[in-house]
Amino acid sequence: MLTLHDDVRVPLLGNPQPVVARARLLIAVVLAVYALTYNPPPGRTEPFFVPIFALFLVAVLAAASFVQLSKREEAGGDPIPYILVDGLVTMAFVSLYSFDPGAYLFSLALGVAIEAAFALGLSGALVTALALTIGYVVEELVANLAFDAPVEAADVVLRVFTLLGITLIVGSLVGQARATRAFSTEREKAEHLEELDQMKTAFLAAVSHDLKNPLTAILGFSTTLEKRLDRLPPERVLEFLGHITRSARRLERMVSDLLDVDRMQRGVLSPNLRPTDMAELVRGIVQEIELNNRPVVIDAEDITAAVDPPKVERIVENLVTNAIKYTPDDTEIGLSVSRYNSGVLIAVDDEGAGIPDALKEKLFEPFQRAPGAADQAKGSGLGLSLVSSFAELHGGRAWVEDRPGGGSSFRVYLPGSASAPA
Repeated sequence: MLTLHDDVRVPLLGNPQPVVARARLLIAVVLAVYALTYNPPPGRTEPFFVPIFALFLVAVLAAASFVQLSKREEAGGDPIPYILVDGLVTMAFVSLYSFDPGAYLFSLALGVAIEAAFALGLSGALVTALALTIGYVVEELVANLAFDAPVEAADVVLRVFTLLGITLIVGSLVGQARATRAFSTEREKAEHLEELDQMKTAFLAAVSHDLKNPLTAILGFSTTLEKRLDRLPPERVLEFLGHITRSARRLERMVSDLLDVDRMQRGVLSPNLRPTDMAELVRGIVQEIELNNRPVVIDAEDITAAVDPPKVERIVENLVTNAIKYTPDDTEIGLSVSRYNSGVLIAVDDEGAGIPDALKEKLFEPFQRAPGAADQAKGSGLGLSLVSSFAELHGGRAWVEDRPGGGSSFRVYLPGSASAPA
């Protein structure tokens, strides 16, 4: 049985059992009324056991409905026992009321065949319809021969072909719908896998690029120092060592990002909260970031909050680095820390092109990049994902807003108890 996605709500094509069970309850009520109000044809006497047995059959239908409803959440529940019960009860009712005016009870057989079409598909529906047809024809012959019940051969043939025809139509439509749904589902899966493959390719390309550059720098400068240390002036040695140190830090940040993503996915990363001077922490981490001569204006209130300092440092570092990567070189970056809802609000404002509304949430997913990112900067696409993850680790959240006057404002709320330092 096909399980549909949330975007399509067709109960009879997904799990038909709850709908069939409720329909069966309604039919049981109608049959109970039918049994209690049935009047035999003139000259015929209804045996005393007929209504009693009919109500017993109604009780069987109701019981089957309640059992089926109780198992509606069980994936892949077997509908065949319920179809067998419905078919047997149907034939018993049709046999019990052989003098059924207008053959109204024959519609029960049609209902069971349609139930089989939704639950079992075309082949199962045809088998069910064929079994009901044989049973109905035999019942009509027995009723005519044993009880002199009137039987019109043309009417019987018409009902039989109606039953088979409607079963064939409904079964074919259900089969077509399921095939279409299955094809759509498989196509969605294929598109999702293709998207994942593209993300993996982009991620590997970005990571290999980010790994190669600092490794090349470290290898180049260290080789130069190894071969020409005695001929280089001290200031050049210090310059080379500075390049090596900065490249090593880039590698360390990337490895830390990858390890943290793995820990977050496995749920083994937990915050180590302690009272922290937020203004001092923010100013300290900005001094360690490669700003590339970009002006960063810091507006930090004197706040002490219970946070995990290394995680908050990574939040600030990733937000500021992201702003440097994707905004013009001659623009200013604003970094503010303020009280917000008894917690702390960290905001990094830039004067870039802004973020479309459709991408404001996706940017915080792993491996997602800003529009035009491939032309502007290289990166693994993990920075903002870690910002969001570290914020959630504190019980807070991360989001982006449009900045008044243009640009974006990336914000992180940390609900740690914030207070002014003593």
